[in-house]
This record gives sequence, C-alpha cells and structure tokens, in this order.
Amino acid sequence: MACLADLFDRVAREGVEDDRLYRLLSACGRALKADPSNAIGILAYAEHWLLHCMGLLPHPRVCGRCGNETAPLVILSPEEGWCCSSCTPVDPLEALPTGSRGYLRNLRLRGAEAAPRVNPADEAQQAITALLRARLLQELGGGLRSYDVLWRSV
Repeated sequence: MACLADLFDRVAREGVEDDRLYRLLSACGRALKADPSNAIGILAYAEHWLLHCMGLLPHPRVCGRCGNETAPLVILSPEEGWCCSSCTPVDPLEALPTGSRGYLRNLRLRGAEAAPRVNPADEAQQAITALLRARLLQELGGGLRSYDVLWRSV
C-alpha cells in the first residue's frame, strides 16, 4: 500500500483532479484488501495503468512500426512504441520473451482484483514488469523509498 501511495503522490498534480487516477487507486486498494497475498501483482497492474494514464505507454495490440498484430513483441521503443519481430531485428538475447503480448493483454483487460499473480517462472511477466517499473521510476525521477523497503522485505 505504501508503494501505491508513493506512486500516486508523485503522479498526481496538486490542484488537478484526475478521475482516472482516483479510480485506479480505489480499485487497487479494494483488490489489496480482498487479496493481500497478491500485493506485488496488484502493484505491477497499477504501474502499467499509471504509465498509460501518463500517456507513456502505447497500446500493445499493434506494432508501432509495421502494424502487425500477431508477431511477438521484441522491444519497447521510446519513439515508436511496442515493436514486433517481423520488422525489428534484435539480438534474441535482448528481445522480450515469448508471451509478452499476452501478459500485457492480461494487464490491460483484467481489473485490479484479477491482476496476474507473480510467477517467477514466467519470463514474459518478469521482463515486462521490470521494463515498465524502470520506465515509471525513470519518469518519476528515481527510486521511491517504499520500493526500497518492499524489496528488502520480500
């Protein structure tokens, strides 16, 4: 809950009401209350939607370069958004893992109460969560104290 509070405090602009942020925080709070064991999954869900609300996360349905809707996503480009394997040559070791588009779809289509549970064996989930978290923290100007505490306690 502290991580969510820190995030929303940093994202919300003083004197500016943004119903999307309040609805997201409320949904995440209800989900945490209902299922505290999925706190990390709910945090990943909130991070995804905060980036979306800030206008920093393009829709993963189509490739930002070629418009392909089925090829695996391989990178998130700051200029073009999500890019796929059919038009973006990348070293296989640097590409997003198979299943990245599916995990992003789950984050977008499920509510906070159905946020995907953390699965250490799911490479796509781990890679996308790390990528989005790094992007969000970069945008917010660095790490948050609550995140430091969370990662020391997990």
